[in-house]
Amino acid sequence: MNKIKNINIIRKKLKNNKPSIGAWMQIPSPSLAEIISSQNFEWVVIDLEHSQFNPEAIKNIFRAIELNGKIPFARLKSNSEDEIKTLLECGAGGLIFPNIKNSNHLKKILEKIYLPPKGSRGVGFSRANLYGKDFYNYVNKNYYPIIIPMIENIEALNDIDNILKIKEVDSTLIGPYDLSSSMGIVGKIQSQKFLKTLNFYLNISKKYNKASGIHLIDPSNIKLKSLIKKGFSFIPFSLDVRIISEFYNIK
Repeated sequence: MNKIKNINIIRKKLKNNKPSIGAWMQIPSPSLAEIISSQNFEWVVIDLEHSQFNPEAIKNIFRAIELNGKIPFARLKSNSEDEIKTLLECGAGGLIFPNIKNSNHLKKILEKIYLPPKGSRGVGFSRANLYGKDFYNYVNKNYYPIIIPMIENIEALNDIDNILKIKEVDSTLIGPYDLSSSMGIVGKIQSQKFLKTLNFYLNISKKYNKASGIHLIDPSNIKLKSLIKKGFSFIPFSLDVRIISEFYNIK
């Protein structure tokens, strides 16, 4: 499956701390997904936590992304078993888990991803295995998505060592606004306190040879290059609603 090959290319880049840049969608539009994925991104995230995507829309958006040879990711809403199964069967190549509290919380979620004996996920014919046409290849190659837990609260940061020790984790991802809120400095992501926390995060990620990630909200190539220079390698670049509002901000 070319998709597995492409997933493994991204996984290898993250393992070697090479930058992997993607896009972020909140608008549930296949046409918009097709436009975004035609740009110079390796993956596109649909944000289920802060938007409304029904299963049929998810399938069509994933199709649009894959038509351009890119990998569809999803940031989950609830990290529930049903949600994980639905997204994987729709064809998600990467899963981003919000509100991770600690390593034990993450381990319980990961059990829902993998097929037995490693995990507990059931498998049947679905879009992910071409509705059965590629079923045995899908099962025998032990397909599994890129795993990205989000670090967006102090509790997760306090247990970051144990989170990074989990071998299935490909990268973690800082949610800057939620993390700053958890730190009592809502939105002050340029404050010394927050920047010091980012340095701590970068250093400990390097210690465990894990890719470090952060969501860059501003659609700025200058800021993107700065983050890469600092050592971030998994970077969602802005988001559709922000880019559109910036473009139409007539003064």
